[in-house]
Amino acid sequence: EATGDRARALAHVEALEQAIEVDTGDAEEIAQTLARLRQKLGADEAQAVDERVRAAQLEQDWEACVEHMGHRLRLPASPPEYAELNYRRGRVYLDMLRREPEAYRCMKDAVAHDPQHVDAAQALRSIAMARGEWSLVADLLQRELTAATEVIEKSGLLVELALVHEERLLDIEAAIGHYEQALALDPDGPVPPRALARLYALTQRYAQAALSEEQAATLEKNAETRAERLRRAGEHHERVGKVSEARRLYEAAAEMPDGGAAASAAMAKLSRLEHKDADPRRVQRILESRLKASHDPAERLGDLRQLMAAAAAAGDEDRVDSVAAGLLKVDPTDVSAFQARRRIAAAREAWSELAAIYRARASVVT
Repeated sequence: EATGDRARALAHVEALEQAIEVDTGDAEEIAQTLARLRQKLGADEAQAVDERVRAAQLEQDWEACVEHMGHRLRLPASPPEYAELNYRRGRVYLDMLRREPEAYRCMKDAVAHDPQHVDAAQALRSIAMARGEWSLVADLLQRELTAATEVIEKSGLLVELALVHEERLLDIEAAIGHYEQALALDPDGPVPPRALARLYALTQRYAQAALSEEQAATLEKNAETRAERLRRAGEHHERVGKVSEARRLYEAAAEMPDGGAAASAAMAKLSRLEHKDADPRRVQRILESRLKASHDPAERLGDLRQLMAAAAAAGDEDRVDSVAAGLLKVDPTDVSAFQARRRIAAAREAWSELAAIYRARASVVT
């Protein structure tokens, strides 16, 4: 210690500690003395290494700087101190040496030692995003969310999580859950209703999709876009049998000033709805005539759905089955057509046909 050779002094301390471990006599006082000496030597060495780090930074010798930081990391320190040291070393690797792999390891070590180290977590998240490690990004966002205390901060993190799950991990259910949590935390926050409407429609939650589309319409500044969202909301309501709600929304979209093509489409939807209260067989004839003349895929899909409903209202199960089969050729994901075919096949005890219906549905779902 007197000569300043701290490494050799520490080696002697370790040798003495091992020696008193096998001594059966009273070695408590010696052990305490050695512990104090070890702490003093370690603190002295840490201070010396910190000075060498500062000198390397002043000289802008970044290779020497990260080497000294590595030496410092091998000395005793608390977990938060280790985290800070790793973060600082990672920043040098990233900002000065442009060595991302080393920076990545440093940031991971920093977060491992102190999950609450926000700067390290954010730096690690940025690197993970650049590397396409989206599962890690989601995990880091979840950690930040756990540590967050402000409602606005939590809501923003939940939206980020939802976007990662939707766009990168392709986990639609998880994305919906995060969007819903963000909306519950902060109803006036950053959750875009149009995003939820899209995801609800993808998962065939049409009643919720309709509400979200209508909410999104109130936020749109462009009249045609607003009319389009109202029309979509009406379509979702129509899918779940809420005809009066669908009519209300179609009317609102059709009457929208400067609604453009979206307003015209809503008017067409509204005019078709008016036939729902007429004689089902007459409605069938009108729809069949329209199907022969129409070439628009979306319009044909809507007409087929209405034709199936009209056939059901007329009690024509054979026609329901044939229309449902045609509808599934156009849109294999259509739930109402699948349910109609399944019901009719089960009622007829046509088990082979029912098995084929289930196989077709399974191929679509999976």
